[in-house]
Amino acid sequence: MGLVRPNMQQIKKMLGISYKFLNIGLLNSLMIPSNKYLLIYITGNSSYLALFDIGLKIAMIANSFLNSIAQPLFGVFSNIKNNPKRIFAIAKKSSKLIFILYGLGNILFFLVGIYISNIIDQEHGGELYIIAFILLTGITFSSVSEPFYRAIIGLGRLKEAFYLKLLIPIFNILIFFSLSNLNTLKQIAVSYSGAVFISSSVIITYYIFKNKRGVTI
Repeated sequence: MGLVRPNMQQIKKMLGISYKFLNIGLLNSLMIPSNKYLLIYITGNSSYLALFDIGLKIAMIANSFLNSIAQPLFGVFSNIKNNPKRIFAIAKKSSKLIFILYGLGNILFFLVGIYISNIIDQEHGGELYIIAFILLTGITFSSVSEPFYRAIIGLGRLKEAFYLKLLIPIFNILIFFSLSNLNTLKQIAVSYSGAVFISSSVIITYYIFKNKRGVTI
């Protein structure tokens, strides 16, 4: 098989799509390091950073488990993009299942999380439990919106996907400055967790609203 001249139109199209995915990926990857840097910059307290980091890891492990349910949906939605009703039905059913698991997981951590936190760090177990629970409730809620978000990107609506994820840094900043009465560790934990929760709620509302209005999304 000989060499084939690349199709410049396809290359441009692929680069355009890749660039949009890059923007979404950068937003997601920069938020956690930015909050960690802010925490250490304001407090200079490495133990605060450790508590935030452990709480974050607990939340991210739970979130990865819930996200695994929505993992195959991007390919599924891409293959049935001409059938928006079926896409909505699959996304809604998946989201309901994840929401039940989300609720059960948070209730379970609320009941036994203090024991886990004390095992990890006896000296700061109570504080770790609070921080971990704050991060868990907000971050894992993103998995509830993940089926709807994957429907949006599966249909190639990458600009909407980018703007919806852009809500996270915007609300992160707004909530942070509105909670100056809290200590810095809780202030950053609540602002980041709250921003993820709000962004996820908007994604769900946005998709359902568009679907009810009969807009092909």
